[in-house]
Order: sequence, then C-alpha cells, then structure tokens
Amino acid sequence: MTAKQHPKTIRCPACGQATSLKENPFRPFCSRGCKGIDLIRWTSESYKIESETDHGEEDEQTET
Repeated sequence: MTAKQHPKTIRCPACGQATSLKENPFRPFCSRGCKGIDLIRWTSESYKIESETDHGEEDEQTET
C-alpha cells in the first residue's frame, strides 16, 4: 500500500481561506481578487516597512 498524498495547502494572507499551493496561479493568494486587495494595501501604504535609517532621519528633522 502506498500512502495517499494530499496537495499542500496554505492560508491566503488576505482572507485566510485555505488554497492549494501547487495548482494555484495566484499563490500565495487564493484568487485574483485577494491578490489585488494586497496590492491596493501596499499602494495605499496600509503596509509599511520601517528601517533603522528611516528612524534616524525623522529624529534629525524633529530636533532642528
């Protein structure tokens, strides 16, 4: 007997729905819609990545 292999599933980062990793063209998202929602969040600056240099520049500007 061979073990039945199940396709690997992951959770969509936008909505949390389980989706197939291998067969999904929109991975890691479950659909084109969720992929678009994520892009909108990045372009509207809902997500931000801060770096140490950003903090230093802000501190210098507020001190002067």
